[in-house]
Amino acid sequence: MPSLELELSMFLAMVLTGAGAGVIFDFYGAIPGVSRARGWRRHLYDLFLWIFLAPVVLVGFVLGNWGDLRFYVPLGLVLGLVFYELTAGPLMRRAFQGMFFVIGKVLSWLGKALGLVVLPARAAWKAIAGRIFRRKGGPTVPPGDAPPAPPPS
Repeated sequence: MPSLELELSMFLAMVLTGAGAGVIFDFYGAIPGVSRARGWRRHLYDLFLWIFLAPVVLVGFVLGNWGDLRFYVPLGLVLGLVFYELTAGPLMRRAFQGMFFVIGKVLSWLGKALGLVVLPARAAWKAIAGRIFRRKGGPTVPPGDAPPAPPPS
């Protein structure tokens, strides 16, 4: 029979695993677009969450108590999640939302900066390429300066 110290360390490992699951839940909830998703998209997002979360909990379960299922394992998971929600949950949610807000602003700024470079370069390329790569049989002089067409016979 394991010692009390070992039992407590296994219980604390489950509490930490539950708190880690809470962090993952909050990160998932802060991802832009997930909370507004409806129908099959929401189910798909939830499936991805559980595909990611299940191995995390399983690894915590195996590393925390060598896969030995005791009464305190689910209790530790739930207590860790509740402890996280009551203490660090609100702070982490705001941090994740702020992080995604900053990422969105940076990506928006990069898109605008890239547009300032790409659009003039694209316009210049069209102007240059239009003069170099004319279609064969197309007009070689501007339409107003073209000689009149011969009369039909």
